[in-house]
Amino acid sequence: GLMKGDEIMVINGAIVSDLDMMYIESVLQEEQSLCMMMRSSRTEPPDLASAMRTTTDDYIESLVCPPPPGDSVISEDMIGKLIVPSPMWCKEG
Repeated sequence: GLMKGDEIMVINGAIVSDLDMMYIESVLQEEQSLCMMMRSSRTEPPDLASAMRTTTDDYIESLVCPPPPGDSVISEDMIGKLIVPSPMWCKEG
């Protein structure tokens, strides 16, 4: 199975480096069957006992970026100060 550090090179005949991350995510989550070519730096076969503890969903989840926070963590005033040039700079000059 997949292990941390393995690299997916080809999915269903498509070169992964040519694909959009959103497309890769949807294929991994929605396809009923996948044909993948992997690259691994492992020199020995994986330990099947430890491999069985982690599911494919765990691997997919680790590849997916979390959505942005729903609530604004930074206030509008703080965002305004980050704009270059800052609106405050125009008022000061």
